[in-house]
Amino acid sequence: MNELLAILIILGPITLWLVLTCLALVYLFRRLWLCIRKKPGAEWNTRTIAFTFIAFVGVAASFWYGGGVKLYYDAEVNRLCAIDGGVKVYETVTLPPEKFNEWGNIDISSVG
Repeated sequence: MNELLAILIILGPITLWLVLTCLALVYLFRRLWLCIRKKPGAEWNTRTIAFTFIAFVGVAASFWYGGGVKLYYDAEVNRLCAIDGGVKVYETVTLPPEKFNEWGNIDISSVG
């Protein structure tokens, strides 16, 4: 039940954002088509300008979300790797001869 709630919390705003952006784009393209075809009722009023603004903000937000967040986390990973990265050897362990096979490789069957 908690997993379903978490999925709904995550997907709810994303779905709402996608639906509003798609509706604004459909409205905008319909208005543009009517203006091109010189149909009545195709004038640019406040509602058309508002939907145009919402559509452009939605498209810009999708590019920010897709690209900007990825760039942020890439930079964060590089920063953390610079701080904690690298190979660190804390202790060298010498294995006894019975842990090796006849060719000098570690015998996997003896591990465990």
